[in-house]
This record gives sequence, structure tokens and C-alpha cells, in this order.
Amino acid sequence: MGILLFVYLAFLLPAALISLLKDDRRFEKTELAKIVPRNLLAQNPQAAIEFAFTALEDRLRNRIPDGEKYYSNGLIGKAFEGKKSELVYFVDGREKTEALFRLISGTYSLFRNPRHHKIVEDDAYFAHNLVSFIGALITFIDESEERKEAE
Repeated sequence: MGILLFVYLAFLLPAALISLLKDDRRFEKTELAKIVPRNLLAQNPQAAIEFAFTALEDRLRNRIPDGEKYYSNGLIGKAFEGKKSELVYFVDGREKTEALFRLISGTYSLFRNPRHHKIVEDDAYFAHNLVSFIGALITFIDESEERKEAE
């Protein structure tokens, strides 16, 4: 029993704490951390998630013409849905716009919409992970290109 306690206190606990600190420092360096502060993640996870989705919508609005006219899934569709979308996304030289549309739209429907219409009890760990994922989606939006007329 004493050996197990020693291993836990000497190796496992410090490794877990270091991992948490690294994740926290990585998040603090993101642009989204300016909008969603760490204390909000801990004190009000639902608000933190809503702030992150608002940042995503704002980024989309700023990327497309007349973006202020659209919101929610209509905004996501205008940006990425179909051959007439305003933005196009490539991975390794291959167009993946439709896949990004489904990813953002699905994320919005699955995570944003319920929290926008009712209280959802999330813990800080889940909120941190979801906000980080939303940060990745914002990066994909930033990496998207404007669709050229000839496409």
C-alpha cells in the first residue's frame, strides 16, 4: 500500500498537474482566451461556451459580404454550404468546404443551440474542451479562402 501511495504522490500526481498546467498555458495563448477568460470557464461554463460561439459567428460575419444580414445556421450556410458559398476550405490541396460546413453546422446544432435556449449544466472541464474546439473551428474559418467567381 505504501509503495502505491509513493508512486502516486511522486509520479502520477505531479505528471497530472503538469499536464493540466500545460493545457491551461496553451489555451491562454489563443485568441479565444481574450474573449473567454479562464475564470468564466470555471464560474459559468454555459456563458463561456456561448461567448465562444459568439466569437465564431462574429468571425464568420466579418469574412463574408453582407455578413451582418445572417445569423446562426444561415450564416454558416452562406459561408460554406454548396458551390455558391462565399468561402472555400482546402486540406492538402483538396477542397473540403462541404465537410467544414457539416462540422461547423453540426457543432452549432449539437452544442450551441441547446445552451442558447435552456440552462445546460456543464462542468469547467467540458467547457474548456468545447471552447478549445470552437477555437479550432475559428482557425479553419481564418484559413478559408474567398471563393473565386469562376468556381
